[in-house]
Amino acid sequence: MDHIAYLKSAWHLLDAILAGTKTIESRWYVHKRPPYDHIAPDDVVYFAEGGVIGGKAIVKKVEQHDDLTPGTIRQLFEQYVHELGLPPERLEEFIAFWKDKRYCVLIFLEKPERVAPFRIKKDGYGTMAAWITTEDIQKIKE
Repeated sequence: MDHIAYLKSAWHLLDAILAGTKTIESRWYVHKRPPYDHIAPDDVVYFAEGGVIGGKAIVKKVEQHDDLTPGTIRQLFEQYVHELGLPPERLEEFIAFWKDKRYCVLIFLEKPERVAPFRIKKDGYGTMAAWITTEDIQKIKE
């Protein structure tokens, strides 16, 4: 499976993934939705900032957490702060931002690499979709 993860441009996460300093991509939700139950080791995740895909990585491992509480959210952030590519001095800010989420997917990445920039057709996925799963990214490339 191929996945497209849209990243917050202001956080400069793509650079951290490509540099190998961010080795876990995380998704936090109130309700289950992809990639929860839709991602597995050896899948490929393409990363987009500003709507343009510029990198990819292979999924090494996936952890899913449900029935989160503020305490378990804190525990996950404290355990993985460095791998998530977060500045430790902003830990409290990130914990507060996700405190009401109930589900979390931790996607452990390996072999990150830059790709020639491209866009995809988001028809049928919704313009605000932050995660897209597809059988073959070539089928939705612009």
